[in-house]
Amino acid sequence: MILKDLSQQTSYPSYRLKPNSDSRVSRMRKPCFELSLVKVITIKFIYLILTIEISYKRSEIALAP
Repeated sequence: MILKDLSQQTSYPSYRLKPNSDSRVSRMRKPCFELSLVKVITIKFIYLILTIEISYKRSEIALAP
């Protein structure tokens, strides 16, 4: 019981202080991170489509004659 009370007293103030500082950082960093992730995924997707199209056209050209 004493240990539980001590842990509550020590963890509560740090818990109370942390979300504010963390949320500000996460609010500033999260959109940038999500944007970069979306950009990377879209670029990879476009690259994949282009490579598939190019390889398909090459195979068509090779099969044509």
